[in-house]
Amino acid sequence: MAIDTTIPRTSAKIIPTGSDAPVGSAGIIAVVGRFEKGDSGKPYYITGPNDGLNKMGDSPNYPGSKILELIFKKDMDNNNYGAPAAIAIKAGASVGAECTLVDTTATPVDVMTLSVPGGEWGNDLTATVTTGTLSGKKLVIKKGTEVIDSFDNCANAEALYNKIRSASVLNIQVTAHDLTKTLKDVADSPFTGGTEIADPTATDLNDALTVLNDEDFDIIIFTDMPDDSSYATIEAYLNDRLENDKFTMSILPIDSSKTVTQVKTIVAGVDTGLIQFITQSITVNDEELNDAETAARIAGFTAGLPVNKSLTNKIISDITALSRTFTKGDSSSETYVLTDTGVMVLELKSRKNNSYGVVSAVTASHELGDDGKKTVWSEQHAVRSLGYVCNQLDMKLDLGETGKSNSKSVVDGKVNNLVKGMLDDKIAETIKADTIFDEANDELLYLDVEVIALGILKGICKRIGMA
Repeated sequence: MAIDTTIPRTSAKIIPTGSDAPVGSAGIIAVVGRFEKGDSGKPYYITGPNDGLNKMGDSPNYPGSKILELIFKKDMDNNNYGAPAAIAIKAGASVGAECTLVDTTATPVDVMTLSVPGGEWGNDLTATVTTGTLSGKKLVIKKGTEVIDSFDNCANAEALYNKIRSASVLNIQVTAHDLTKTLKDVADSPFTGGTEIADPTATDLNDALTVLNDEDFDIIIFTDMPDDSSYATIEAYLNDRLENDKFTMSILPIDSSKTVTQVKTIVAGVDTGLIQFITQSITVNDEELNDAETAARIAGFTAGLPVNKSLTNKIISDITALSRTFTKGDSSSETYVLTDTGVMVLELKSRKNNSYGVVSAVTASHELGDDGKKTVWSEQHAVRSLGYVCNQLDMKLDLGETGKSNSKSVVDGKVNNLVKGMLDDKIAETIKADTIFDEANDELLYLDVEVIALGILKGICKRIGMA
C-alpha cells in the first residue's frame, strides 16, 4: 500500500556532500502505553528520567518505567545525551485514588479531598495530619512507612490547600470543600478508589493517539510491541500529522522471533519514510532488553542525534550483545534483504572492542526515483532534516498582522533569517523558501519549501595496485 507522504508544496532530495556539524535538535519523544501512574487521556510533559519516574511511576511491573529510562539514556562516548524531553500518556481508563480530610466537629465536615494520578498504585498511600513542627498543621503522605510527600507548618486549612497546589511531589490534586474549618488530626487515613485496566485495547491506544494530535513531538514510540495489524494504523496516524504540519517519525519493533520472510511481508504492508523498523533486541550494559525496550533505546539515541547526523555506521557504545544476527554479503544476504526492505539492522562492528552499531539508517519508504533507486524518504537523516526545516519555518505567529504586503515582507524577512541560520548550521545542503499569495485568495500566503539534504559517506573501498 503506497501512501504519498510528500508535504503539499514542499519537496526534498539528497546529494552527496562532506558537510558535517553537530547542530539541529528535534528529539522530543511521545511514549504511549502502560504506566504505573497517570490520569486517563492526560499527556504529561517529562523533562528527564527522574521527572518521568516521579510523574509516571517507577514500578518494574509497568513497561513504561523502563521505556522512559531508556529514552533519556546518555552515551557520552558519542556526546549523545538522549531525548531532551518526552510526552507520556497512559492508554486506557484510569481513576486516581482519593482521601478526604475532615474537621474536628462531632459530625465531621469535609474540608478537602486529595487525589493522586490514576492507577491502583494510589491505594497504597495514606495521609497523616498532625501538629506542625513549628506551628499549625502538618500533612504527611506515606507509602507504607516511607514518606512520599509532606507539607509542614500550615497555619490553617487554606494554607495547606495552597501549599499542596504549589509544591506537591506526587502531583496531588486537591478539591476544597470548606477551608474555614479546622483540620482534624488523623493517622494513616487510606487513599482508596484507584483503578486501571490491565491491558489497553486497540481503541484505548487510538484514543491516546487522538489526544496527542495537538501536541508537538518529533518521535513516537509505544511501551509494548504493537500488533502486526497496528503498523498500518500508525502509518496513517503519522501521515495525518504530516498533513497537519506536525512532522513526526516512529521507531517500531517487529517481533525478533519472526523470520526474515515474515518481516519482509510486514514491512511491505506500509510505505512511508516516517517509520523505522527494527527486528532485533539488544543487551545494554549486560541487561537484556525486549523488543519494545530496544526500539526505545534506539529512539533515545536518535533523539540525541542532530538531524543532520545519520545513524548509518554509528556505534552505540552501551550495546554489548544482539539477540540475533543476519548473514552479510551480496544482494541475497539477510542484511542486504532487510535493509533494502526498509528494516534497520544492527551488527557487530568490532570483535576486539565488542562494539555494535547500525548498518544503515533506512526507513520503510519503498518509493523509487527515476533512476530506479530509493528516494530521499528512505534515509532517516534526510527525513529528519526536512521535518526540522519545516518545523522551524512555522509562520503562525505572523497571522493577524495588518497590511497584507507588509505582513508578507515581515514573513519574508523572518524566513530568510531562519534559512540563513539553518544553512550556517549545515542542517541541509540547500534550502529554498518562497512566499506566494494564493491566486484565488490574497489573504492566504503559501510558503513553498525545497530542501536538499546532506549526503552521507556509507563506505570506503581500498583499491591497491602493485607495479
